[in-house]
Amino acid sequence: MLHCTVVLTMQLNALGQRISEVKYRDDELNRSLEANKLETEAAVEMRARIDKMIEALQELLHISQQCLVKRSADVYILLTDIDYNITERLPLLHVSCNILRPAYSCFQ
Repeated sequence: MLHCTVVLTMQLNALGQRISEVKYRDDELNRSLEANKLETEAAVEMRARIDKMIEALQELLHISQQCLVKRSADVYILLTDIDYNITERLPLLHVSCNILRPAYSCFQ
């Protein structure tokens, strides 16, 4: 009978130790789960901020694109005006060259 009591006591001690180990593991898992929840919440908040920044940048990009389109139209108008002015003055340039050509040939 004493032997059975000793065996039962040893088994109870082993079970008590095992229960303590399981509780420790459970606490560790709960702490890890809580840390993961906090990290997930932080990641979701960061994602929302990044989405807002991307949206703001897209608006700025759209405005910049509109400015570039307007500027390219302005440059086209300017180049057209310059081309018109050169075309308009071309006969005058030919006359000037014809006048200056004899004077230039004297120096050769």
